[in-house]
Amino acid sequence: MIRTLDGRPPRTPKAGMLHRAAVAGLPVPEGLLLPADTPEGDDRVRAGLADLSAPLVVRSAFDGEDGAASSAAGRYTSILQVSPEHLSTAVRAVRASADEAVRHADVLVMRQVDARHAGVAVLEDAHVDDLVEVTDGLADGLVGGQVEGRSVLLPRLDHLGRSACRDGWEGRLALLLQDVRRTFGGAPAAGWDVEWADDGAVCWLLQVRPLLRPTTRDELLTLANHAEILPDLPSDFMTSLIIERGPDLLGWYTTVDGRLPKGRDLMVERAGRPLLNLSLLRDILRTWGLPTALLADSMGGAESDPVPASPSRLLASSPALLRMAARQATAVGDARRRGAELLQLAHAGGPGMTAAVDAAGAVYAGLVTGMFALANAHALQVQLLSRAGVLDEVQRRLPTPAGALSRDLAAGLPLAELVARHGHRGVYESDLARPRFAEDPQALAAAVDGAGQRRRGGSTVERTRLGTALMPVWRSAHRSLSAREGLRDTGMRAFAVVRERLLVAAGERLDDPADLWLLTTEEARWLDRGWWPDRGLLQDRRARREERAAIHVPDPVGRLTPLRTDDPDAPDDGLLSGRTLVGGQARGRAWVCTEPPVGPPPFDGPAILVARAVDGGWAGAFDMVDGVVLHLGGDLSHGALILREMGVPTITGVTDAHRRVAEGTVLRLDAASGTVRTDGP
Repeated sequence: MIRTLDGRPPRTPKAGMLHRAAVAGLPVPEGLLLPADTPEGDDRVRAGLADLSAPLVVRSAFDGEDGAASSAAGRYTSILQVSPEHLSTAVRAVRASADEAVRHADVLVMRQVDARHAGVAVLEDAHVDDLVEVTDGLADGLVGGQVEGRSVLLPRLDHLGRSACRDGWEGRLALLLQDVRRTFGGAPAAGWDVEWADDGAVCWLLQVRPLLRPTTRDELLTLANHAEILPDLPSDFMTSLIIERGPDLLGWYTTVDGRLPKGRDLMVERAGRPLLNLSLLRDILRTWGLPTALLADSMGGAESDPVPASPSRLLASSPALLRMAARQATAVGDARRRGAELLQLAHAGGPGMTAAVDAAGAVYAGLVTGMFALANAHALQVQLLSRAGVLDEVQRRLPTPAGALSRDLAAGLPLAELVARHGHRGVYESDLARPRFAEDPQALAAAVDGAGQRRRGGSTVERTRLGTALMPVWRSAHRSLSAREGLRDTGMRAFAVVRERLLVAAGERLDDPADLWLLTTEEARWLDRGWWPDRGLLQDRRARREERAAIHVPDPVGRLTPLRTDDPDAPDDGLLSGRTLVGGQARGRAWVCTEPPVGPPPFDGPAILVARAVDGGWAGAFDMVDGVVLHLGGDLSHGALILREMGVPTITGVTDAHRRVAEGTVLRLDAASGTVRTDGP
């Protein structure tokens, strides 16, 4: 229980949250709150501290900490291992750390937990697992950013049930976090940031504060689907369009089930490529109680950590699953109507770049969400036929519209006829930057030249009894497959319209309309407001594309996994790799610091702070830099929380960065790919 000298509830957020938790029955170490105006010799202080066993922790509990608008995480002093005879000195030191923003410099004295494990946990409603960083013993080095703990994903008991509870400290922590959610409910923030310590018998709550910005977790991403329909490095325009419309795609799922996460990225950019968030899709299946192996079945590959079906969650999710089934049941009938809508969207909005970009996004989102239901409508049939070993046979016996171009080539149609039929299609046609066959028939002409060679010899279809018996299953799947391919074809007609609109608008605003594809969708809209990309920007974009083209993105890949060039043994060419702490890009001179600086960088212009590690004491330096490069620092350290709140692009895990980078070196930081490139002195 957190006691006060006058018996009234604490007036500052940090102490108030702990008091509220203790009143609700959560395990909070005993503590005494000392208001700023408390005389050191007050008899009430001596009486209150008599019940607290040493060692003690003396912590700031100032009015500016842990609020709904700002956390001031790590800004003020806390002192551990305090004996009663040194208490007054510790209290004065903590109060002395208050700055001009503090009105009430209250101090909290608590019993120190004899921790075997301790750490920080982030509770976010958008995830079915809580992100935990844990270290042995006390976690002062972890939250201070001096050491990196072990990262653990702990299943949420309020979401997945007590059957997911683990043994030992993990199980006790999971129960504590469940009680934190029950006690504090929905926060006016991204979630809750919880400090905890486990003594082998009890998991104690040490602090709970609003999480003001979502964390960036090392989610598993995949190139699946995109690898088939997009070039290895899509245009900057198309990648940004896909990322921009990711929330619309996720919304297709969340309208079916309101419990699903709404604040996560379904599409994530890595090194200029749009990747699908496999972890998010896994969490959707886990929420519904479906086996996560379904993802491997639909996308290919093996499920590394499969989660089996859960009958209880399946039952709880039955209304949402019935709504999903209803969408699938009507998807085939709706495909033609949706195709007509795509064509309407392609022409909507009138002239101008903004209208054309909005139309492109609407067509893309409408096409992909339309494909979602159609893909699910035949998934089970195709899976059955595949496992029966007859999928090739039945599809050859009853082909789908997907092979229309191949069949026309095999039939020997002349190039002009092929262009008339398929001119709205193209190579990597899902990238709007790529020309359609009607614009550039060279690839189609080459296909015509090789068609005769492919036709020779032909192939026969072996008809088996099993294949014949399962043909009705294929006919059922064929109906939705045909609808899907029809929608895809119509979608590409809409894309052709949108591409023409974009190029016409770009021709009115750019020297070379093709430069549009080097811009993001937001930048393209700026063209309508008089913005003009200068030659230097376009040259930088081309250079960046050359760099990104050399980066290999494995499949699957972690969101924070460092990426390398195609040659892993290539000599050091000025490229340093780490992992994302805060996303973004920055360019500036290296400001190498071994301790928190007391003044501005020793040079003019943008600066990139390079340090071994940071915590709350570095907050003043963060205001003076455009980016940060660190050797050490976990996602949930105080320094990381501050940098995330401030939105400073940050990369961590760059080994010995503070020793390898010379002061004043020009750095180009790309936190999205976890890379830092040196551009020279």
